[in-house]
Amino acid sequence: ANLGIKRREITDKEIVERCIYALVNEGANILAEGIAQRSSDIDVVFCNGYGFPRWRGGPMKYAETVGHAEIIDSIERFAKTSGPRWWKVSSWLIDNS
Repeated sequence: ANLGIKRREITDKEIVERCIYALVNEGANILAEGIAQRSSDIDVVFCNGYGFPRWRGGPMKYAETVGHAEIIDSIERFAKTSGPRWWKVSSWLIDNS
C-alpha cells in the first residue's frame, strides 16, 4: 500500500505463464543471439541441466504447443503490469511466430 501497488487476485494459470514464458522468452533470446542453434538444444539443457520435467519436453517445446502468438500477447500484457524493464518480447519470437 505504501508503494501504491494495488492487491489483485493472481490465478494459478498466470503464475505458470509468468514462470514458463520467462524461460521461453530467454530461450528465444539465446536463439536470436546465436548461442544455441535449435530450440531443442535449449530444451535438452533445461531438462538435463536444470531439472525441467522431461515429460513436458522443455520450455521451448511447451511454447510450440501454446503458440508463439499467445506467448507474445501474454508477455506484452505482463509488460503493462510489471513494466518493460522486466518483460520485453524477444525478436526471435516475433520473427518466428
